Amino acid sequence: SLRIGNFKAENVVVSCNPYEPGRNLVGLGFLKNFIVTIDWLNNDIYLKPIEGKKLKDNVSTYGVGVYRKHNNLCILSVNKNSEAEKQGIRLDDEIESINNINAKDVGEKKIDAIDNGNLNEEEIILKLKNREHSIHLKKYNLFN
Repeated sequence: SLRIGNFKAENVVVSCNPYEPGRNLVGLGFLKNFIVTIDWLNNDIYLKPIEGKKLKDNVSTYGVGVYRKHNNLCILSVNKNSEAEKQGIRLDDEIESINNINAKDVGEKKIDAIDNGNLNEEEIILKLKNREHSIHLKKYNLFN
């Protein structure tokens, strides 16, 4: 849950990418749901929820986040108790291919879709460097 002043949001998804500048900040993806007023004189920020806007309360995921490190595709995050964790996927594991597409040919839109669970496939197949077998990860809802 998140509490800002009198506003309390429970089971709301707020995330950050630790490899992006300004990490550990509540980002625009969250703030776009509010009318934001900044009172510079009193050092206050007021958030008024926009009527009719529903905060995202669930996320589809494959249990991993991915990012491009130099020219390689790597594992950014592994969800606790996910199939990815059970299969031994670790942070910074290098990805050779996703769904039989060479990692160097995977575009930024596909990377974002994997991170946000917006990829149309119900399952992705990861081939990791230094692993003999591919790993199959099914999409699931993070919160049930």
